[in-house]
Amino acid sequence: MTGVQPDRVRLVAHNVFLDTGDDVTVESELRFHSRQEITRTLERAGFTLEQGGGDWQRHTITLASHVMVFVTRA
Repeated sequence: MTGVQPDRVRLVAHNVFLDTGDDVTVESELRFHSRQEITRTLERAGFTLEQGGGDWQRHTITLASHVMVFVTRA
């Protein structure tokens, strides 16, 4: 990791190809959106949120949730 902020992480990954010895460096930034941000963005795009959950069984989203699953309708 090259940087950490409350809503994003920057990282650099090295991919070494064994056949050629090439080392390809890839820089990435992961952005983490809150439930409120995702809901607002979906609504602005014309979607209606039908259900949301903190896992694939749609249990309540908590700070310990590893994913957020949204069921929407256009």
